[in-house]
Amino acid sequence: MKVTTLITTADDCPNKWDCPSVHDLDVDPERRYVVSKQATAAEHAVFRDLLEAGDIVGWLPAGFLDERNALFDRTRHVAGEVLDPARRYVITSAVRDPLVLAHFGDLVSRNEQLGTVPARDLAVIA
Repeated sequence: MKVTTLITTADDCPNKWDCPSVHDLDVDPERRYVVSKQATAAEHAVFRDLLEAGDIVGWLPAGFLDERNALFDRTRHVAGEVLDPARRYVITSAVRDPLVLAHFGDLVSRNEQLGTVPARDLAVIA
């Protein structure tokens, strides 16, 4: 398996291993892999009604990805006092496969999570 980083905030992070990012995995070309920051319990609660089995809520810095991406469609119009306007909240499917997780091990820190979405939902990277 080969992981290709498409975009990362590593240049803006004090610790380059603790930064949101988007990746392709060569064995799964129809999916994109998103390393997002873990949402707080209060932030998670705002999105609870939108979650399906296996979904996780995370966040990316505003401006990190083009706002036209379908990745933001489920959370785009959700409002709540605990939500930070400098964050873009995302719902992804949690990655549980130990082989995939092993390949992303150095790219995901303790306060981050690895999720996946259809590649078409993250078509606008630049």
